[in-house]
Amino acid sequence: MNSTATNKPNSNGNRLIVRRIWPYLKRHKVKLLVGLAFLLINNYVAVRIPRHVGQAFEFLANAFRTQTEDLSVFYGELMWVLILALLSAVMLFSRRLLMITASRDMEYDFRNDVFAKLQNLSPSYFDRHPTGDLMSRATNDLDAIRDIMGPGIMYMADSLTVFPFALIAMTQYSLALTGLALIPIGLFAVIVRLVMGRIFFYSKARQDLLGEISADTQEFLSGVRVVKAYGQQENRLAQFKTINQRFVDANLSLARLRALLHPSIQMVILLGYALLLTFGGRLVFKDVIGLGELIAFLGIYRLLIWPVVGFGFVLSLWQRGAAAMARVEDIISARSDVTAPEAAADAGSPVRLTGPIEIRNLTFAYPGGDGPVLHDLSLTIPAGRSLGIIGPTGAGKSTLVSLIPHFYPVARDQIRIGGRDINDIPLNQLRHSIGYVPQETFLFSDSIRGNVAFSDPAHAERDARVEAATRISRLAADVEGFPQGLDTRLGERGINLSGGQKQRASIARAVFRDPEILILDDALSAVDTETEEQVLEQLSQFMDNRTTILISHRVSAVRLCDDIVVIHEGRVAEQGTHEDLLERNGLYTRIHQAQQLAREIEEENGSTDFTGN
Repeated sequence: MNSTATNKPNSNGNRLIVRRIWPYLKRHKVKLLVGLAFLLINNYVAVRIPRHVGQAFEFLANAFRTQTEDLSVFYGELMWVLILALLSAVMLFSRRLLMITASRDMEYDFRNDVFAKLQNLSPSYFDRHPTGDLMSRATNDLDAIRDIMGPGIMYMADSLTVFPFALIAMTQYSLALTGLALIPIGLFAVIVRLVMGRIFFYSKARQDLLGEISADTQEFLSGVRVVKAYGQQENRLAQFKTINQRFVDANLSLARLRALLHPSIQMVILLGYALLLTFGGRLVFKDVIGLGELIAFLGIYRLLIWPVVGFGFVLSLWQRGAAAMARVEDIISARSDVTAPEAAADAGSPVRLTGPIEIRNLTFAYPGGDGPVLHDLSLTIPAGRSLGIIGPTGAGKSTLVSLIPHFYPVARDQIRIGGRDINDIPLNQLRHSIGYVPQETFLFSDSIRGNVAFSDPAHAERDARVEAATRISRLAADVEGFPQGLDTRLGERGINLSGGQKQRASIARAVFRDPEILILDDALSAVDTETEEQVLEQLSQFMDNRTTILISHRVSAVRLCDDIVVIHEGRVAEQGTHEDLLERNGLYTRIHQAQQLAREIEEENGSTDFTGN
């Protein structure tokens, strides 16, 4: 449970909701205003119906006393009731149709805006927030906010308009009875004051815990094979039960409050009827008001009950929505820690970047990290040349290449491309020029063709370029054995491909983009050395005249690069060609010798590939 939650959210939470949904209300104001007009007509008509019902009963009472047989007045009142009831039904249908449709339109816009905001946030934000929790905010919490935009606004407007209509109509019969009718309303206000703050508190706790459940479930499903392989099903179940029990407890607390609220409302309603029948009956016996007038008054009081009940329902929705908005606000108000200028709206397709990559005295620490990962690192990669990066695990290799596409904030003048500081390059132009294959391969639940053509699925020569890209990545031969070839659909994260096939599909995706800068971050770690050599041989022509950065834990993968750097503890430990580095007899030589020895043992024993790194 969020320890910062309080049971007094009303002012800040309400202002936050109004501030966030106001632009969407203005955007769909026509439907809302027309719906409100229908709502006003419906409520006015609804208040008029009891008057005609009362007059009909008054006429029947008088007719019974005088033995009148002419019932034309009675039928006239009955006709008015039917006409007004039909008009009320039409207005009710119209206002619901317009206002609920507007709420769905607002929900559509709001979801799109939240999703767009998520796409614009930097990776560091996702490093701090579990995927399952973000999914819960983007689904369950938005549903609660949608309820405010639709039923919440409609029922609040309903309550606020029926109340004055009914109150004015009741005063025309008896000021004394009207005053009695207001007593239960005051009691209800006290009940609402006592209960609503706690409803927010438990609603917020419920939404937070639902996010935890979503995050835990998503993590389990992603790692289900690891859980089963280590026989940790019982431990994971126990962990899930703990979170789920807290979720159930919050739900039960919320249910108890709501269970208290509903009978309290019912008690208020019955108390009101008891008071009105007791004192209204006396007024009828004293001939202060007629029987028909008392019946009309009670009919209008019944309409007055709805604003009371509806307002309580709206407040419950509002508190739940306020709790949800507080969680979604974390996404909406988040600011990307990567700053870059916006591309011009009429700029068209981004201009590709050319020129050398210059890294100057780069020191970098992850936001919220314990300390720098890279220390005073300097490199220059000439345009069209290749750089191999090798080094021990955790040395900072992947961190270095993740800064070139500007995934994380970089101080000014520390990375320049083509003479331009990356902080001055629009992100779409920068990333449009880069083909990036990350260390952790990710494939979408789409066809192989769709995954390879991900960067430009509508390209005029898509199919030809996909086939060329799969040939270069040495995936084409594997695809030929699939039942539907390139149109074979992949499971979640490409589950029906092997690790090596996933990596080659990712390489094909980068090749398809035809980038000026190609970054391969240990992109062949899951393939054997023979396949690696074949892929690199095919890539060699593609890499020609492209600025290429190739990270690998194998010397065999980087040995043919124009330049090689050895990264150790976030610093450039050695730099040179393959032959130069071997002559220095340093860290690179030791890695090379260990891998050569491991390969000889592998060939002698026929064992699996072992790098010795």
